[in-house]
Amino acid sequence: MTNNITELSGSETSDLQMITEGTKSHHLIYKGTKFIYSNPTNGNFVYKCHEIRCPMKIKVDKERHEVLGKAGTHVNHAGDTPSSPRCNRSNGMSGGKITSTPIIRKSKSDNKTKDGDGFTTVIDIDATDPTRDAPPLINETCAQAYKSVINPESHNTDTHLETKVPEQQEEFLFKIRYEEMSKLKDTLIDKIVEKERIIVRQETEIETLKGKIRSIEESAIQVEDIKRIEDELEQTKNTTTKLKTIISTMEAGWEVDKLELEKIKSTPTEQQPGKSTNTPAMKKTQNKVHYGNPKPGPSRITVSMLGDSHVRGLEALLGANLPKHYDVQCHYKPGSRVEELHAFKIGKHTEEDIIVLISGTNDVSKTSIKNVKESLCKFVNSNNVCTIVMVLVPLRRNTNNINSHIRDFNKQISNQFKNNEKVIILDPNTILKSGDYVPDDLHLNKIGKGKLVEMIRDCIAPGTLSKKPSNTTQNKRQQGKVNGKRKFDGKRKPSSQNEYFEVRKHNRYTEHNTNNNYRSGYNHTYNRYNNHKVKY
Repeated sequence: MTNNITELSGSETSDLQMITEGTKSHHLIYKGTKFIYSNPTNGNFVYKCHEIRCPMKIKVDKERHEVLGKAGTHVNHAGDTPSSPRCNRSNGMSGGKITSTPIIRKSKSDNKTKDGDGFTTVIDIDATDPTRDAPPLINETCAQAYKSVINPESHNTDTHLETKVPEQQEEFLFKIRYEEMSKLKDTLIDKIVEKERIIVRQETEIETLKGKIRSIEESAIQVEDIKRIEDELEQTKNTTTKLKTIISTMEAGWEVDKLELEKIKSTPTEQQPGKSTNTPAMKKTQNKVHYGNPKPGPSRITVSMLGDSHVRGLEALLGANLPKHYDVQCHYKPGSRVEELHAFKIGKHTEEDIIVLISGTNDVSKTSIKNVKESLCKFVNSNNVCTIVMVLVPLRRNTNNINSHIRDFNKQISNQFKNNEKVIILDPNTILKSGDYVPDDLHLNKIGKGKLVEMIRDCIAPGTLSKKPSNTTQNKRQQGKVNGKRKFDGKRKPSSQNEYFEVRKHNRYTEHNTNNNYRSGYNHTYNRYNNHKVKY
């Protein structure tokens, strides 16, 4: 019904009056009919007829001074009179429902009420008022008092004393009203307390849910922190492993340095006058022919070491074991091969200079022996002025499969340059032991590098480096001693390639029923070491 309210132009607002009941309760009188509060609508208020079955409604403004619209008509009214208040006597009881009507409006100077509406409060007894059960005398008296209040004009001043309510009956009415208000107050207080309990319970549930949300967020943050800490821990472990390897290598180097210092301290630096320090070993060394035709007096000799990662750290060790007029230079690239030796910029060398090659580790089972030989020959021919010391490939520790290929590789290189006077072959496998390797079983530790440096020093030091003649048996024996090999017995068997092939026919890498002979371990058809991608 609220949506069907008809808007008015304001011509009927003069018929609207508001009656207050106590400090909070009130109702409206519009055209002689009582309207009670129903609901708010769009900033205004809707009031409905006090009769329960009547659909009549009106819409008023916020101040309740103007009627903005109305809906429905008055129906289902019992005993309606235009000039008198409506009393509900549907129950047939003598004490009907007493309502309030406005009295004459007072002037502004006389009206000092709090709400400023200028209305007089009249007692409104509800239909469920306990006075219905009061004695008939009280009901009649109440009805007469009600009529006298509503229509004062119909009673003369002479009958005022007759219609006056006795003081006891008036006290009884006010007592009943007071009890009703007390009960209503208690009921409202109970409802308010219940609402407060519900609010407190909901606030507690909200706080509990917030705590759960915070715990879930904290757990998610903790998971992210754990993942980050695990990544940092993994990086720390890798760094620690690398540092341990470096420390172990440095410690081995320190041990070698200590041994060298002890040797230097124990060796006399100056010869005392009147005493001869020539020993049979020194006399034998002095009889050797010095390589490079050194001139009288110390002259600068450049020693260039080229190769892969085996060269790392040899510059300081070799420089400490050679005289001061030796300039040691190291040029290396980890993982490099023989064909990359030409890329090193070593400058020009004189006849007295020496080049030490430590390469080939990364060519075993990866580069054909033919290409390796061609690369070495090209390098030797481009540096044929100076002496070239070629260090063979060191064996691996605890790896017999690849070691067989390394031995074949070294043998091919030795046979290739055995008749070259400018090339000296050194085999480090004659002095290296299993304790001379780092844990990767490939690189040498400080002790192994110290042994390798001693071998190179004994070969190129002044008074120990000798020429390698080409033909005589005596010089071949001497060359065998210098290279650390067994004595040559003077009876060299012809090293025919066909004989070598006959020995290797049983090799499992050779294809059967074909002419693809095993070529010193470098079979291009199948080799299980071809796919290794290890950087040495």
